[in-house]
Amino acid sequence: MLVQASPASTRPRRASTRSQAARTRLSGLLVAATLATGLALTALGGIGTAGSAGAQGVGGAPDYAAETYGDPWDYTNPQDQVVLEGQQTIGIQNGQINGGAFRFDVSGPSYFHFLWGGYPDSTPTNRDGALNPVDTTRFNRLVVKITASQYMPAGVRWYSCEDIARCEGGTAVTLQEGTHVYDIALGSSSAGPVNWGGRIISMRMLFAPYGPTHVDVDWIRLTSGSGPVEEWTGPTPVIDDPDITGGTDYATLARGGDAWDFTEAADYLRLDNAGGAVSGGQLVATNAGPVINDPGVTLKMPVAFKGDDFHRATVTFVNDGPFSLEDRAGGGSNARLMWRIAGTALRRDGLHNQVSRDLVIYPGQNSLTVDLRTNPAVNVVDPRHSGPKVGWAGQMIEMFRFDPNEDRGARTFRVDNVKLADDDAGETAFTIRLHDAAPGAGTRVSLFADTDRAGFDGTAIASDVDMSSGSANVEWTPPAGTRGTFWIYALASRGGTSARTYATGPVRIGSATPAAYQFGGAVGGPFSQINVGAVAAAPESLGLVANPATAKPTKKKTPRTTRTTTRR
Repeated sequence: MLVQASPASTRPRRASTRSQAARTRLSGLLVAATLATGLALTALGGIGTAGSAGAQGVGGAPDYAAETYGDPWDYTNPQDQVVLEGQQTIGIQNGQINGGAFRFDVSGPSYFHFLWGGYPDSTPTNRDGALNPVDTTRFNRLVVKITASQYMPAGVRWYSCEDIARCEGGTAVTLQEGTHVYDIALGSSSAGPVNWGGRIISMRMLFAPYGPTHVDVDWIRLTSGSGPVEEWTGPTPVIDDPDITGGTDYATLARGGDAWDFTEAADYLRLDNAGGAVSGGQLVATNAGPVINDPGVTLKMPVAFKGDDFHRATVTFVNDGPFSLEDRAGGGSNARLMWRIAGTALRRDGLHNQVSRDLVIYPGQNSLTVDLRTNPAVNVVDPRHSGPKVGWAGQMIEMFRFDPNEDRGARTFRVDNVKLADDDAGETAFTIRLHDAAPGAGTRVSLFADTDRAGFDGTAIASDVDMSSGSANVEWTPPAGTRGTFWIYALASRGGTSARTYATGPVRIGSATPAAYQFGGAVGGPFSQINVGAVAAAPESLGLVANPATAKPTKKKTPRTTRTTTRR
């Protein structure tokens, strides 16, 4: 489960999917989190000092953020810190990322999450710690460069689950006036029952000022080893392909090359509880009745498909307006995915559909990928959904819908693209594409194939590839007969520094052609309730055998491809 460590208001819940008991339970959790936060901050002044200021030195030690996100916590971009008071920040005043630092004021008990775990019962996405837990066997040291306008008690907290009382640990650090680097050992806890170890999914820094205090956080490094540490300046490899968004796209394949990219109205079948139209490559719409907090976009599907084949759902969109999770006009900043299993009998109450756990939506453009194929399959369904809970894995899917928000007001939303994809795959070979987010001359990279996304203990498949230009393509040809799913990771080195990272998604070798996909008819109900053009036929008669997929574009200028063959 995820960490909830903020006193946010009760989350909006649809009456048809979430019970009053569930809403009460969540509200109680939030209140408990608030009380625990207040007590912890009050006690900080009496705990003592566990961290100390130290000199800067070389930056060669491993870095969690650089490895995990391809982006160190150096506060050079907004992704380094979500500044939402009442959510990832509490008591942080005038917070902004500016000039390579996170700058803010505090005047009372306060904190910010530099690693946000996510929200309880929601689908973790992007940088949420529930998707990216800290390997505490590799990272056991927090080094922070901070400027404070005056002396101030502070501390670090870490969490292994959403239960504050049961899953919290932490230690204290006293901030001195001026600019200092604080080197904080992460081990035994002096502020909760959980020592550093196991699976940590959330971390925050707390402050207990004696009066109004200005703070600039220049950088944070979750690292290990001994010796001085400075801001991360080494290579930062990012694997672009394979990735979490996957490969062959259902709509592109089944609709003759026509993706759900909203360049035309034919990309969607229905727009419910909203009014709008396609304009400029987007579906632009505004919440409306009859149920104003339930807008939905049903995609146009010519044929039902096996959920195991296309299970990576990616949606790129914007909800205009402010962020709020309250159940009111201006709130409802959470989205959902909805689908129907082929052959499901329709019901007047609408509970013939499967409803995902919600997706928390932040201001600006969101691009979220959800793997709907979970184990067990029911894990993807909102646990408070009132209808039958089946899931996605192993099912034939005949309807797919995206709900962008649950705002009770007239919020406008803009949908750019929806994709349902298979894993990245190659029959006998696959081109691995990667780039360096911090490019520099002399960068070399080696690649490995692992059977899971943990441990960095895979088999070498390429070595000493030049990535000085900032990017590289490596064509991997495994031994003949290789079949299976692999996780690729990269080790990049430059000078005295190195960093390694896994791809965000796997690659399947063998069974890569669409001929293996399963399609079928949509038989769930009358024309108004299912997609048009759905027929029961063999894939050959639907023209779905040829693979129209094309290579995904790289983020950098395309370099010369290096070919590598893994030998037995």
